[in-house]
Amino acid sequence: MKLKIAISGFTLLVLTACGGIAGGDGPGSGAFAAACNAQSNMPPNVCSCLEAEATDRLSPGGYAFITAAINEDRETTERLRQELGFQEIADASMFLVSGVQRCAINATN
Repeated sequence: MKLKIAISGFTLLVLTACGGIAGGDGPGSGAFAAACNAQSNMPPNVCSCLEAEATDRLSPGGYAFITAAINEDRETTERLRQELGFQEIADASMFLVSGVQRCAINATN
């Protein structure tokens, strides 16, 4: 039940933000996993899985966008929404939906 709430919460957050963290917090830095652990009720192994998937699947801008969105950093999210292309934002947003599902399923296996 909590996992369903977390998935719904991430989806709502992304939809709200779409209306990142820059610098050394790029893919592979652990910034997304840290935000996920701090801002969600997902188990740490799911957040670690999402970090690995985000690093592999997203552009640096997309990674920054979802990290900022999860951290509720509206200023950075808005700036990145202006700077990134539509496809990059769409990919990042869809990643949150599909990535959470994949990692949650993998965590239970």
